[in-house]
Amino acid sequence: YQANYRTNIYGQLLTTTNDFVVEIVPIFETPDYNEQVYVWDGTTVTIPEIETDADGTKHVEIYGPSQLAGLQQLAAENDLSEVVINIRQDMDMDGKRFTQLGTSSKHFNVKMLDGNGHSIKNVSRALINYAGDMTAQNLTVEAQNASGAAIISSSYGNVNLNNITVNGSVTGSLGGAGLVKYQYEGTLTLTGCTNNATITDGLYCAGGLVARTAGTKTVLTGCTNNGDVTCTRSGGAKAAGMIGMPAAPVEMQNCTNTGNITITTNRGGCAAAGIVGWFNGSLDLKGCSSSKGKITINYNGTSCSDLILAGGMYGGSGWGNIQKVFTNCSNSSEIIVNAPNIASDDNAYNHAIYAGGIVASTSYDPVFSMTGCTSSGKITVNQGVHKLAAYVGGLVGAIGWEKNVVFTDNTIEASCVLSGGSHTAAVLNNMSNPGDMNITLSGTVNKTPYAATTGF
Repeated sequence: YQANYRTNIYGQLLTTTNDFVVEIVPIFETPDYNEQVYVWDGTTVTIPEIETDADGTKHVEIYGPSQLAGLQQLAAENDLSEVVINIRQDMDMDGKRFTQLGTSSKHFNVKMLDGNGHSIKNVSRALINYAGDMTAQNLTVEAQNASGAAIISSSYGNVNLNNITVNGSVTGSLGGAGLVKYQYEGTLTLTGCTNNATITDGLYCAGGLVARTAGTKTVLTGCTNNGDVTCTRSGGAKAAGMIGMPAAPVEMQNCTNTGNITITTNRGGCAAAGIVGWFNGSLDLKGCSSSKGKITINYNGTSCSDLILAGGMYGGSGWGNIQKVFTNCSNSSEIIVNAPNIASDDNAYNHAIYAGGIVASTSYDPVFSMTGCTSSGKITVNQGVHKLAAYVGGLVGAIGWEKNVVFTDNTIEASCVLSGGSHTAAVLNNMSNPGDMNITLSGTVNKTPYAATTGF
């Protein structure tokens, strides 16, 4: 049976072996909740009920947008930490503002928010404002120029998002992303999630799936960004396919970016990358890739007092102090840095351009490891008459003052054409005295005409 369907069964079902006929007549009457087309009128709010099964299982059934709009009042008045909330129909919020789930004083704690394969269209803001301990799964959300994110604005608990897809568009405010704007506390785990929405932010940073993190740990597995991600902050802009600016330890496996990642800015401290933008903490990427889209920084300033970072997997920060590990990662995205308006030549390494097929730059880490990675995208730095120092590397733009550098079985394809660098190397440029670091490069396959390393 199905809600609002009539089922008539004919025949002696229990006493004979004769065939019987099942007649299903869909939508035979107007639904009790008066939302036959499932489009919200912007005013009607229906508070759903908590139902308890014979075995004690508690659940809430959401059949229409007015019930979704009334869910926050239910959450405010009840403990939902052991309740499963089921979305039972596709629905359309028609771009109208609704009361988001969770408040600063009472976070949205729920055992499960299950979309059951349904979609919520024309969402103008994140479904959840303050997320506590919760799991959400099997849901598609279409954002209509949503503010900040489509799923969660602020995350404070242990949050799991599984098989969530975001379409449409998101406009950031101090951070913009498809799924989560800011992870403040706790752990954030995303599995099999996809962002197809275009993401833009002009005030801080942008990420295809997550904008910012500051919790205990962030773990992404099997996630994909297909949306274009853009940040136009005048200074310190960050943008990436997965996470724009994390501050919590990051673990990722089998995550893919195919979107264009673009920064347009006037001042340094900016980072663009296929996977992770600006970050100085623990980073462990396995089997991740960036392809199809371009990674571009348009730097319009006349001078620079900080770093300009563009990397296939990871931008950098310049002062990393925890291990960075890259295993079986690949980049075929084209990387471009445009800085046409520099007013005078500047050779300082601490306000320069760094561009690398896997990593733009990192420094001071106790361990920097790269194994089985492949770089095949073209990397170009375009400048005018006057130039900043530019460090361009097939795998890494430049490293400095690392404690242990171990590169094993990596490949730089012939298609990885490097141009515009004042310092250029197929594997990496080394800014510090080689004698100050332990560097191991084994099994490198360099199909380019460039030297593997350059030191200076």
